[in-house]
Amino acid sequence: MHKEGFSMYKTYKVALFSLAVTVAPLGASAATIAVQGGGPYDVTSDSLFTGIVESTADGAGSYILDFFTPGPTVDAIADAAVTEATTNSSFTGLTMSWIDGLNLNTLVSAAGVDTLSTSFNTVFPVQQLRFDWTDSVNEAGFRFDVETTVAAVPLPASILLFGSALAGLGIFGRRRKWAEGVTA
Repeated sequence: MHKEGFSMYKTYKVALFSLAVTVAPLGASAATIAVQGGGPYDVTSDSLFTGIVESTADGAGSYILDFFTPGPTVDAIADAAVTEATTNSSFTGLTMSWIDGLNLNTLVSAAGVDTLSTSFNTVFPVQQLRFDWTDSVNEAGFRFDVETTVAAVPLPASILLFGSALAGLGIFGRRRKWAEGVTA
């Protein structure tokens, strides 16, 4: 009898460990992702993206980054920020824009701003962050940050399924214990 109680305790211990492993990946990462031109970058993979825009020659230019949300149910807000002090002396006519990545329509655009916000949702799941300038000094650069805030995501159905399985194990254990008591 004592051995069976230990076995059931061990089963619950394993089940709780499995639940912890299932839920642990839902936490947010605190690391910063350094971005290069291009992408695409998943806005839910981290809360801060940072990068450097560099002008390879004098004159006009542009720099484009692609961002996306991984599923249709994810809503996120992205704030792109540029330190204006760094750009004033090296870049003329700098414009920052968020562009719909599917239709290439400009969602929001501004010149000489520090921060520009956009929302990722089911209508705009893919977007481009675009920097354009009319003139620049050769090999000049500036840093930008994209800070994202992802809406709370409901627990996935797998946790409900896991809970049902755990409840089933409990019921099965009680039935077995009851059946052993009846036959004894």
